Amino acid sequence: MATDLKVPYLNLAQIYSHYKIEMNQAWKRVVSQGWFVLGPEVKVFEKAFAKKIESHWSVGVGNGTDAIEMALRALNIGPGDEVVTTPLTAMPTLMAIALTGASIRLADVYRDSGLINPSNIEQAITPKTKAVIPVHLYGQICDMKEILRIVKKHRLYLVEDCAQAHGAIYNNHYAGYWGDFAAWSFYPTKNLGAFGDAGAISSRKKKGEKKIMELRNYGQKKTYEHISIGRNSRLDELQAAILSERLKKLSYEVAVRRKIAHRYQSELKGKVTIVSGFNESSTNKSSYHLFVIVAPYSRDLFRKRLLKEGVETLVHYPIPAHLQKAFKDFFYKKGAFPASEYLADRIVSLPLHPFLTETDIKFVIKSVKKII
Repeated sequence: MATDLKVPYLNLAQIYSHYKIEMNQAWKRVVSQGWFVLGPEVKVFEKAFAKKIESHWSVGVGNGTDAIEMALRALNIGPGDEVVTTPLTAMPTLMAIALTGASIRLADVYRDSGLINPSNIEQAITPKTKAVIPVHLYGQICDMKEILRIVKKHRLYLVEDCAQAHGAIYNNHYAGYWGDFAAWSFYPTKNLGAFGDAGAISSRKKKGEKKIMELRNYGQKKTYEHISIGRNSRLDELQAAILSERLKKLSYEVAVRRKIAHRYQSELKGKVTIVSGFNESSTNKSSYHLFVIVAPYSRDLFRKRLLKEGVETLVHYPIPAHLQKAFKDFFYKKGAFPASEYLADRIVSLPLHPFLTETDIKFVIKSVKKII
């Protein structure tokens, strides 16, 4: 067996090598302007991003965690309130809730997709519940029709966690279309990634933009006039310029991701259980931020064997929220969310990004088939 790494999970340097001219122009533009925080590049990106995702506005912030926290704070959610979300997500989703002082309520996922189950959301709601945060996991959009019915019935706020859903479509609309707010991350590994930490908050509603702009900038209404306790969470000019260039490539890159994912599905269907892209249709399309399968036997052994073949994999995510030490005070026990626990124990992410070559794709498929 080969021991060298033939297909790394991701090589971020490939982004620069593919778009070197555009990236160089972007940073030179920023440096020559001499404006580095909340300047013209941020405004250009905010406008272009809002237009792309069908939002009335978007506001650039420091990262995706801050985006969720500030969205909740703009809705006046804090101590004494509860927010419902999923155990199967990146932990910053929950940390953002905790940072507001609100309590976390969890609702289990569907085992076939990893997406939050609306029926479980409704069961988790109490008189203290004020908001729901569905996480559009792996590039798949949650069942927003049913979630909207629930939040309207219980008069709750809806904040979409879109950190993994740039370019995903549900009922012919992009992620972020349905919530009071949508929170975005532009971490470098995302479908729309910066060259550092970055994020945004968007909405189709006219209200909220000024409040978010205030919160991201020390709670300032205008310079040196602070009307609330805000954050230093401002999208910088360099990241905005990079994001503007990458936004132009987003549709193309998502199309490439879909093409590769469909190859994986076609070749591996019936051989492994595939989580990513569940229940796709002409109007519901995953953006394939990740391609996730269920290991057919011990995950550690499966990953070790793939690595020996030369294929690197990752796990998203190995420990569900209720079993994390950071959230032990929320009193959930092992066994409370069986679908999340089942997936967390077994899922594996295969390499999937727009810069995989045909040779890479064939090698990943061949290697998975070989070790099953």
